[in-house]
Amino acid sequence: DLLRHRASHDILTNLPNRGLFDDRLQLAVSQARRYQRSFALLYIDLDHFKEVNDTLGHAAGDRLLITAVDRIMAVIRDDDVLARLGGDEFVVLCERAASPQEVMSIADRVVAALAHPFALGSDIAYVSASIGVTVSTRDSDAASLLRDADVALYRAKDGGRGRAVLFDQSMRDQVAETVRLERQLRHALGSDGLSLAYQPVF
Repeated sequence: DLLRHRASHDILTNLPNRGLFDDRLQLAVSQARRYQRSFALLYIDLDHFKEVNDTLGHAAGDRLLITAVDRIMAVIRDDDVLARLGGDEFVVLCERAASPQEVMSIADRVVAALAHPFALGSDIAYVSASIGVTVSTRDSDAASLLRDADVALYRAKDGGRGRAVLFDQSMRDQVAETVRLERQLRHALGSDGLSLAYQPVF
């Protein structure tokens, strides 16, 4: 039992790890389809966490992560599942998602809880949380939900960090357009497809 627990949980925080979370997410997808209900994901990334590790050391970073987990657990609901995906990335599985508004309220509570300073011995660290939120639909699968939450997380960081953003289809379209443009530019660079033109301005 101990070996099984260690294989499925994060050593530092004792939260479900990526493997166990993937299993829970797959189960949530199948149950949502069976009972025609929705659920939500909150993809959490700690802003400026790398600076804490770089300036105060990894032991301080570990203490910050443990405190951050305690704060998140204090503001989510009892039946929500918090998992550590790795590093400073966490995800909350909200299987009882009454509405996008309720889920965003949970996300905003997490943002507020992590905005307070972290006392780390004689030092104080400041981080914030960027959160990407997605709510399942009838056609959702595990991979697309994580991808969409990640896209919303990117939008939260791009918009100034320390905030939660709810995914919508336009975000996926914008990301697809950015990827397409990047692919075309890489192809143009590799095939001498770019040229410099001089246009005088009068």
